[in-house]
Amino acid sequence: MHFTESDIRRNASAAGYLPVAAEDVRGFAAPSLAGTPVFSLPDVLRSADAPEARICKDRPKVRAVCVGGLFLKQYRIRGWWKLFRYRFRLPRPLRGLQAAFALKAARIATPEVLLALRGQAHDGVRNDWLVTAALPESTLFADRAAREKGAAAVDALIGEITPVVAVMHAAGIEHGDLNLRNLYRIPGAMAPGTLLHWGVIDLDGVRIGSEPVAGSRRCRETARLATSIWLALPPEEQQKTSWEEVLERCAVHYEDHAGVSLSRRRLRRFAKRLLTHDPRREE
Repeated sequence: MHFTESDIRRNASAAGYLPVAAEDVRGFAAPSLAGTPVFSLPDVLRSADAPEARICKDRPKVRAVCVGGLFLKQYRIRGWWKLFRYRFRLPRPLRGLQAAFALKAARIATPEVLLALRGQAHDGVRNDWLVTAALPESTLFADRAAREKGAAAVDALIGEITPVVAVMHAAGIEHGDLNLRNLYRIPGAMAPGTLLHWGVIDLDGVRIGSEPVAGSRRCRETARLATSIWLALPPEEQQKTSWEEVLERCAVHYEDHAGVSLSRRRLRRFAKRLLTHDPRREE
């Protein structure tokens, strides 16, 4: 399904988001943020460079920090040719906002999007911003659990996480980069309006369709999840539990919840491709 900026503007307005603008950016702000008396868009963005900001990612195209209960993601677009190409694309923060709306409709948890901003180009540079509520570190433990507890944690993780994938796919939502690091555990009771105890983050690559996700894409995401689980295991556990076993467990649990069959040939093909190109693989 193709969304335009007008579609997202309409959906944001229906969700109570407010239009905001500053010197170099414009976009939408959640009422929980824009409605506060101390809200200042320039101050929020400047906080990304504060000394107390914890850098989560710092790459040429993307920089992400946590500060003051916020998670700020800056998308850097450099060069006139890239700016020309990206002029005709929906900015990634707006895609993330639309993905958050779709997940909420499917009753899958994701951090609240507080700001989704499109930058203005100056001197061959444009900075887009996505700001969400920061998650406690204690909720982002799935890969650590697999690494520290080994195979004992695998079955529990698979049993809890695969229903999230099945619900997403039934709603026509494909994450695009589904792995243990992009899942978080909701502590205690489930958040209001959510269906499961796990939520998803990093919505840059989400695709939203009007129909359930196609079979080949279901296989790709299931293979991506399974290989991320196996790669999180310590080397000695990888010797005891093969990636094929983890893949099969994920497939069986997925099929139980989704009510559809996954092609084992496609699953293995996608998994082999992912493992071949992943530098963490133990040869």
